[in-house]
Amino acid sequence: MRKKYDMEIGNMHEKDGQPISFNQHGDNNTQIGSVTNYNSNTNYIFTNGVNSTDLPDDLQVPFGSYKIPIKEKYLLEEFKKDYDSLIVECIKTDFTVPGIRLELGDEISILYHDKWDIKVLKIHTKVLRNLLLDALGALNALTEYLTPKYMRATPAGNCLIARNESIEEGNQLREVLRPETMRLRYKLRDLYRELHPEDFEGMPPYEDSYDTYISGLDGSAAQSESAEADPGRKTETGGITVVPDESFLRDLFRQLY
Repeated sequence: MRKKYDMEIGNMHEKDGQPISFNQHGDNNTQIGSVTNYNSNTNYIFTNGVNSTDLPDDLQVPFGSYKIPIKEKYLLEEFKKDYDSLIVECIKTDFTVPGIRLELGDEISILYHDKWDIKVLKIHTKVLRNLLLDALGALNALTEYLTPKYMRATPAGNCLIARNESIEEGNQLREVLRPETMRLRYKLRDLYRELHPEDFEGMPPYEDSYDTYISGLDGSAAQSESAEADPGRKTETGGITVVPDESFLRDLFRQLY
């Protein structure tokens, strides 16, 4: 039976400028079809779909400012298909307020242990492998804060809420849960941008970072302490706002909305 696959092919021209012809006979015959775009500057043909097992090992395609093997390009696309929605959900979720999805931690853990803990090792390009390992590491680290040590189910049992029923749990929320989950959310935000260089091409760098977030909290905390020591002294924040509000979070991750 003759099989037809849509493919993305790059730099596949003979010396005389004529395209190389793919014509394998037999059960695994592969042919190029459904061409949707041709870029004459890079000599890449873009089509829908792929059968990456039939692609040449030495074929290179762009990834941001790098070149990566086309087989790794398709592994990257598979990774993004599996993880993009989870990464964006983690970036947008405030883990110190109610409404955290019950299944989030399990979905991250199962996808990693059932598939990507081994599959990521098929990527040998150092910059790409490190990028995916960093994303996997940040997601897996985040699952620690979705455990019963930090979370409990709401009375209705339909979502998670941070533990905050005692002085110890309140301190844990403020001193561990909030700063650590924010650190991981910032990291995932930056990694998401690196995973999608084509989506952010030409956009300026982020103006904020986890360090600026911490500096803002330290400044607000210092003003709060001053206000408590001198109740008659007013500060720009009124000595009250220590935690970023929702408008801050919308600005923080606005490029993902």
